[in-house]
Amino acid sequence: MSTSSEKEYAALCAQLNLDERTRSRAQQYLQRLQKMTDADGGKVSRSWIACALYAASLDEGTEADSAPAAGFSLSQLLRVTAIRLVDFFVGMSKFAVDLDLGSHVRDHLHAIKQRFVVTKILYKKYEILASDFLADPPSDGSPIASPKVRQNSQHSSAFRLGWLLYLYAQENMQGIGDDLVSRYDLLLATVELLVRHIPEEKRAEGVPGWPENVLSELAKSQSMDERILKDTSSKLYDFLEEQCRDGKLKANLTSRRRAASRPGEEVLPGLLNEHAIANERELTNSYDLTYLLKSRIDERLFLDNDFRVSTPQSLDVMETRTPSKYQARQGLQPAFASSAMPSPSGFRSPTTSGSAKPRASSLSPQPPATPMTRAMETVRWLRKTLASAPTAPSDELREILDASHPDAARRCEQRAIEFLPAAHAEEHTVEALRHRQCLQLYYRALHALLASEQRRRGTAGWKSLVGNEVFHRSILACSMEVINFAFSMVQHTFPYVLQYFSLDAFDFFKVIEMFVRNEPTMPPAVKKHLCTVEESVIEKYCWTGQSKLWEILPEYRALGRVYDTCRLSAAPSVQAAAAGDAAVVEALKRPELRSAALLHRKLLFVISVRIQDFGVRLKRDRTVLSKVWETVLVALDSAPELARNRHVDQLVMAAFFGVCAIVGRRVMFGEIIDAYKRQSQASQDVYRRIPLDEEDSVGDIIAFYNKVFVPRLKSHLFSYRPAQGSSAPSSRPAAADSSIPPQRAPASGSVPPMPSEAPGSPKQYGERVYVSPLRSRSRVFMTPRTKSLYAFGESHAETLGHINSALQNSPSASSAAQRLRFDDEMEAADAEAEAPPATRGNERRARSRSTDSTSRKTRRTAE
Repeated sequence: MSTSSEKEYAALCAQLNLDERTRSRAQQYLQRLQKMTDADGGKVSRSWIACALYAASLDEGTEADSAPAAGFSLSQLLRVTAIRLVDFFVGMSKFAVDLDLGSHVRDHLHAIKQRFVVTKILYKKYEILASDFLADPPSDGSPIASPKVRQNSQHSSAFRLGWLLYLYAQENMQGIGDDLVSRYDLLLATVELLVRHIPEEKRAEGVPGWPENVLSELAKSQSMDERILKDTSSKLYDFLEEQCRDGKLKANLTSRRRAASRPGEEVLPGLLNEHAIANERELTNSYDLTYLLKSRIDERLFLDNDFRVSTPQSLDVMETRTPSKYQARQGLQPAFASSAMPSPSGFRSPTTSGSAKPRASSLSPQPPATPMTRAMETVRWLRKTLASAPTAPSDELREILDASHPDAARRCEQRAIEFLPAAHAEEHTVEALRHRQCLQLYYRALHALLASEQRRRGTAGWKSLVGNEVFHRSILACSMEVINFAFSMVQHTFPYVLQYFSLDAFDFFKVIEMFVRNEPTMPPAVKKHLCTVEESVIEKYCWTGQSKLWEILPEYRALGRVYDTCRLSAAPSVQAAAAGDAAVVEALKRPELRSAALLHRKLLFVISVRIQDFGVRLKRDRTVLSKVWETVLVALDSAPELARNRHVDQLVMAAFFGVCAIVGRRVMFGEIIDAYKRQSQASQDVYRRIPLDEEDSVGDIIAFYNKVFVPRLKSHLFSYRPAQGSSAPSSRPAAADSSIPPQRAPASGSVPPMPSEAPGSPKQYGERVYVSPLRSRSRVFMTPRTKSLYAFGESHAETLGHINSALQNSPSASSAAQRLRFDDEMEAADAEAEAPPATRGNERRARSRSTDSTSRKTRRTAE
């Protein structure tokens, strides 16, 4: 490190009072980082120093909810380094990936990040609720505009005391989960207690129906279950009374707690008025000990609007869907855009939701759903669905099970006890409640699935499923995944259920779509989540080295090329037999092979959408994209081992670079990575940590391309070389490795064409003009920038005039690109009229230089 960096590092270590072991480990991390980044003059930023110190403080055995071994908290580190938490998350994520710090660091960071997000949401809700129920302080008439102002008001003690009381109860009450919904129930119960116990002069006036029925009003206004909210409130009062009797808090208790028979009566007299100062001091001291023992951000910092927990304004305002964000977040999951979305070219989208209908348009604009709104909607559905569901097989389910085997129902119950032991415990813990809900959903889904198979396939179909152990564990895994998602259980995010139920990803994949289709009342948010889960299974987890897919793949490939088999698996048997493929169709009747065909069909659909997304962002025409599509399909067919222990996106990015290089449309890997980062499934591990061989060596996407991808697909990539006399490509693939067995070369014209552009994906015309299909959906609020978009039936005619003018005068867009295409015939006619590839490239570069020159002249004139 440079002298200045060393001095800064020593000063920070002194302020944190670090031991020599932690200092040494952190310095080693910084030296490794410096070699990798080649920092100018040995300079190391303060952000990297903070990341190194925190990583050095975490031992291998450090749990996600425990403090670092070095003895300092994350809040202390952020204070001495003057870094915001959100900036620390960004830097630390990259730091952990670059230095390969291990899963314990990333799991630890993930837990802190998720807790911060949940706490941030809850504090914002607390601010709103408190401002509704607390009276405004006497002032010049201006309302309390921010937490900063509230801190200076005479009622800051009541506001602060309520938040401290909530944090204290959250850490010490039994039966309060770490999920968003459980914490929100507790927060509402705390607000009710706050309103009931603060002095009357500090309560707001004019709010109908309170303080007589504050809890009922809160449940109604926040769309919460009043019964559950009252139960949480009762537990909170019991807990606080116990704390007062133990002397930890103070209140004027009698020999027995008041029953509060009259609405609005104090249950714990003096808790928040007479003894408010003493209780606030005790709550503060107790939390000091709690957050030092656990590696968490100090959640009291929200009260002071501390810079450490502040976020950029863009994260606090209502988010709207601009074309680029819409493309990234919904373009990759088009199955949810419309109930009648076709599956192009026989390929199938993940978890096709045929029953999911678009919402009806609203006359009044509705704001986009927030994380809290979506969570509440999902929880309401779950509670309503499971309200009368049994925790044992119903009579109808028992009848189906007994018809298959006399002992089947008993085996189901034994399986439930084995995997969900807390469901049958007498304790009323959060784990017991979640296991009971999972068990209820399991029996409900099992009944629906078996009844459906009984109607569809007859006796043979459902009897074989009843005795299949993997099938039952897969249904249990789907049920638990829904519960974990509904209650935002961040510690149990996917693939936790695969590990918990000892499931193979390929076996789990077989059940997901059936699970979704047989629950017609499932909300869109849950369907979309299960679609995301299935997508991650298709693109990553099914290709791990131990996946059962590798056992089936040789037999599946023996049927023919993977894309031909996909087509046959979707075609009617009569048509296939007429084409001479009856033997393949007969083989595909085997469940394992049919599941492999279904997985490949969905995989190819995902790949096509990803490629088209890259094409939009990197401005490559369909000719190039079709070659990328063919290259990925050839890789999956002739060299499937390229996907072993890897992510399918790695094949897509490598193919994109190779094709663009060989056809003379060079694109840098940096540009590809920037485009990839804007996709919803993007992860740093995908392009930074890629297995290169069987000896566990890893490298980045460039090393994977040079050492693994090119040697396997060199001959195929060279088939795209321009003809003699045209311009040579700017780069050539690396030399092939003769030790690698030859690939199965594709027959001419055997690769199917890439599916048409996914519906719902906005298409780009000009530099800043996007056109997407008209859809029936609720209107949303727009920012001044996104208001420049034109929406038919809503936008002013003048906006359309500006767009037309921009298209007509755009110097970077060709005349063909300025015309809207509504079918493939028009696109083909335009392609015939265009110049040869080499000429087009020269003209495009000339236009680009002309445009850049004009732009520079314009800027100089403006200056």
